[in-house]
Amino acid sequence: MVGGRKTHEFPNGRPLPLTLLTLSYAAVVLLTIAFVHPSGGFRQFLPSVTALVAIALAHRKLMVYYERIGKAVPVPCSVVVVKYPNGLPVTIIALRVAFFGVVGMMLFFGLAPVADKTARVGIIYSIFVLIAIAVAYIAVERRYVRIGRADEAKVVVYPKQTP
Repeated sequence: MVGGRKTHEFPNGRPLPLTLLTLSYAAVVLLTIAFVHPSGGFRQFLPSVTALVAIALAHRKLMVYYERIGKAVPVPCSVVVVKYPNGLPVTIIALRVAFFGVVGMMLFFGLAPVADKTARVGIIYSIFVLIAIAVAYIAVERRYVRIGRADEAKVVVYPKQTP
């Protein structure tokens, strides 16, 4: 689909139905951006969401069919796994707990009977805090790998083969 990583190789060229589905996906997204106004509510987005889900389902069905007959070959992807042989460090646990705490605060601001301005400011600050937690997590994880408290391994993952 549009914007994703390459998941399949096509030895005999990309089939036309898959290309048309990808183009229709992009067209629906562009038409939604152009003609659906955000103040119109969820009802204006419903036809676009329905069309995108239908396109995604048709794409998946076609991809399974093309895998089965050999026109599409899944491409393996690699994943980096970080393991802590001596158990999770307290810093990593604290950052994970902080992440869920901030997500809980976002839910509170979104669901609790709070003034709109307060909720909006709280949710915006929560987003910035989540970004800071993510940066800190990556930095701490890299530091632990660099000093030897964690092991980093690249694992090749093969997509599930269809029967």
